[in-house]
Amino acid sequence: MFYFWGDCRDGGKNTTVVHIHFGMSGQFKTAGFGKLEATKNTRLELASESDDIVAHLSAMTVNHGDMEFYDKKVKALGQDPLREDADADLVWEAFKKSRKSVGMLLMDQSVIAGLGNIYRAEVLFKAGLHPETPGASIDHETFMNVWQISKDFLRRGVETGSILTVDPQEAKVLGPPWTRRYIYNHSQCGRCGTRVKTWVSESRALHHLSPPVGLADLSFVLDRTATHGSRASPCSWSRSLWAAFRASMPWRERTRTTCRSL
Repeated sequence: MFYFWGDCRDGGKNTTVVHIHFGMSGQFKTAGFGKLEATKNTRLELASESDDIVAHLSAMTVNHGDMEFYDKKVKALGQDPLREDADADLVWEAFKKSRKSVGMLLMDQSVIAGLGNIYRAEVLFKAGLHPETPGASIDHETFMNVWQISKDFLRRGVETGSILTVDPQEAKVLGPPWTRRYIYNHSQCGRCGTRVKTWVSESRALHHLSPPVGLADLSFVLDRTATHGSRASPCSWSRSLWAAFRASMPWRERTRTTCRSL
């Protein structure tokens, strides 16, 4: 996020730009003038007695500079799914050329700006992609699904002021504790009961269902698993059945899940 102060008539020569990154728990509180007290986490105060308003900012990153500072920051950022002028094709090109996994690409702010660790886990779950799937291996349809889910989740975050990834109607069906997020900080999937595996990669936690169930043979899954109502339960597979099924699949399909389809 960027805030600009200055006279637009001078072409930005005397403009001050503040760069803000909230992180996991940043806040931008506003109140009447003199009605907020600074805390140890307050990084910036904006106050106007004539307008009877004060704002206190707490954030992970708060820096300021001129328009040159702003231009440098913007050039280093990837496409923001929330912006109407975001170019998904540029992100797609980055995926095709990269040796990184999909999970790492979604956290690379020079590729996609705005997604953090919670959104990464939730986007990949809903898209049915394992975090370690090579980014260059997915097809365009799969990529566009990831892009659209990212847009939807971020837009919901703006509208609600919270990271809510479970669709409202599904939240009513799943019930607590899966009313906010599908797998992040959960021990099992609310849809099928499969254990959620967590491991660390590049100093950040990754979350995914374990074992992942391949999308290529949904009919196989439906035929050979126990059911809960109309849903197949991959966690009911025996180890030997799972091992035989996974060994028969190409790498690309081994890294995907069907839980979104169940």
